[in-house]
Amino acid sequence: MLITGMRPRSQGFSLIELVIVLAIMGILMALGLPAYNEIIRNSAIRSAAEGTLTGLQLAKVEALKRNLMIRFAVVDSLDALCELHAEGLAGTAYWIVSRNSAVNACDATADPSISITPTAATVFVLIKPSVKLGTGVLVTASNNLFCFNSLGMLTNTNCAGGATAAATIDFSSDAGTCRATLDGPGLACLRVAVSAGGTARLCDPLVTTAGDSRRCP
Repeated sequence: MLITGMRPRSQGFSLIELVIVLAIMGILMALGLPAYNEIIRNSAIRSAAEGTLTGLQLAKVEALKRNLMIRFAVVDSLDALCELHAEGLAGTAYWIVSRNSAVNACDATADPSISITPTAATVFVLIKPSVKLGTGVLVTASNNLFCFNSLGMLTNTNCAGGATAAATIDFSSDAGTCRATLDGPGLACLRVAVSAGGTARLCDPLVTTAGDSRRCP
């Protein structure tokens, strides 16, 4: 008489076990999502601030290199209808480096190697970013126009409205508030400070410790 062995029990998850695992995963994802979104927003803020800092530094370099006054403007678009970004008001923005005023001419092709005729009224656009300053990033500029003279200093000679004293450009987000303390909740908002001497640097408005490189002037 043949004795057949028992069929081995199949291995796997039951429906109840699968539901429990999915529920736990959902809870963990829900807990981590706010922190992830905050990281993304902080990254966008820093990218916009660093991009603006680079633009200001390039404008100064072009002024020194060409021995001419060069403009750095914060504008509301990069098309033929562009206007200077409203001073003191938070909003999305772009920047553009040019020889003459680029208002209503921000659609001009940027060419950093272009030969500039000093007396020409042509809008010589040297540098401009291809996108706005970060998705969801709000820009608040105490001055929307920075003109660098041949010595690399700020001037408003032949540059009506250009900053001549220290000015700032602040970066925040439309999807959250800036943190109130360095270790507190909220977004890590940043600032680009420009001195009358034409030096631009990135800083954190919340840092107050003397000697800390992150401190704003």
